Amino acid sequence: MKIVSWNVNGIRSLSKDMGTILEELGADIACFQETKISKDQVTENLAIVHGYRSYFSYCKRKAGYSGVVTYCKNSMQPMRAADSLTAALQDETLDSKDFTIPESELKSLDNEGRCVITQHLLKEPIEGKSTLTVFNLYCPCVSGEVDGREQFRLQFLQLLEERVRQLKKTSFVILTGDMNVAHKIIDHCDPGDENLFADEPHRLWFDRIVGASGCLIDTYRHLNPQTKFAYTCWNTRTNARQTNAGTRIDYVLLDSDLKQCLVNAEVHAKYYGSDHCPVSACLEVGVTPSSTLPSICSSFRFKKRQQKLTMFMMKRPADNDAFKTLDDPQSKKKSQSSKRSKSSNLDSFLKSKENAP
Repeated sequence: MKIVSWNVNGIRSLSKDMGTILEELGADIACFQETKISKDQVTENLAIVHGYRSYFSYCKRKAGYSGVVTYCKNSMQPMRAADSLTAALQDETLDSKDFTIPESELKSLDNEGRCVITQHLLKEPIEGKSTLTVFNLYCPCVSGEVDGREQFRLQFLQLLEERVRQLKKTSFVILTGDMNVAHKIIDHCDPGDENLFADEPHRLWFDRIVGASGCLIDTYRHLNPQTKFAYTCWNTRTNARQTNAGTRIDYVLLDSDLKQCLVNAEVHAKYYGSDHCPVSACLEVGVTPSSTLPSICSSFRFKKRQQKLTMFMMKRPADNDAFKTLDDPQSKKKSQSSKRSKSSNLDSFLKSKENAP
């Protein structure tokens, strides 16, 4: 399994079509952040890519702001999905009492389209757990003195941590995306005062979940502990990418109980198209694709649109692989039954011709 994460800085501004990008990145699960797109702006070509299904989360507070999308290969289709941190996955019991943050503040933390969660069924249980839950995240950033945003960021991270710890009781967890945190001195081209750098609240939070006693590991740093200048984000106004004056703020954070499955982790610094570059991790983990799609899958929206158009034109709807459930046994039975019926009718017709005087 190859998981790829990339802050695209506007999905509609990409110079290549999504199918080409997914093929070039070789992604089984691709998590994109900062899509800057609202629901009514998503085209069918963005929502439905050959061989993949998409799961979007949109900002409810401001159009064209924030937003994430996860593309899953057909062979990696999730059994459950949610487009927010506080939304319960199917069959999961979850309410506001499960969080320490006041209920009145939960909605504001969760209305900027910063998270998509997909849960996948493992081919074989590992240590008693049978699912893998992937968080696609665009964590808040604080740039300049903006009233309340530092508190917003810290509460968002707290909410994320509580959600992760809940899910880890029954599932393996992966966090990937633009975390907007340069964790260590080695991850920043200009860290300034080292003591002040390390004591920033968001870095202390990162230490807690990724440190020695944390529940996650930084896949790239786990395999490349001393590699310098491995940055993932650069300031385009100063042309900083040319001199590699950047920061590493994009991650694939893996459940520490799965670190034995980690094969590879990369920073794709030579892949252009945004002020960030993609990052990836490869795992030796098998997934069984779900035969039904979660309700937030974008395919359903365009299926309805095509059905309405087809009815208007008075033609029978054509089969479209983008809307079929995967390996649907009922569909196969109907097809086989139809073939047998046609064959039987043809045999009867031929016999009647042979017996005719």
